[in-house]
Amino acid sequence: MPIIRGKHSFEGHFTQIPNTWVRDKRLSYKARGLLAELMSHEPGFRVSRESIARSGQDGDRAVRSAIAELEAAGYLRRSQERSDSQRFGAAVWTTCDPFEPSVRFAPADRAHADN
Repeated sequence: MPIIRGKHSFEGHFTQIPNTWVRDKRLSYKARGLLAELMSHEPGFRVSRESIARSGQDGDRAVRSAIAELEAAGYLRRSQERSDSQRFGAAVWTTCDPFEPSVRFAPADRAHADN
């Protein structure tokens, strides 16, 4: 049965996510939904595992497993900032394209001449 897209009031207020990401069979629907939510926010938006769990119907355990899936598949990288006094600061969540070749592993024939 075909999908027919109706006219919606949100035209122009949407999130772009590559179809390959949304259809990645390595991810559960739960992880795909979390990925879509993360991608819907502007860069710099503050997010935490706790805030995600509070904003939805899934509990902390479900949110943890979705985050773990996204990290394992290469869609999400989390790091921890440190203050000048080496105290833990805010967590930084970086979305990544898991299908984009990594610069760190450039083929030898493309290595920089000055290295």
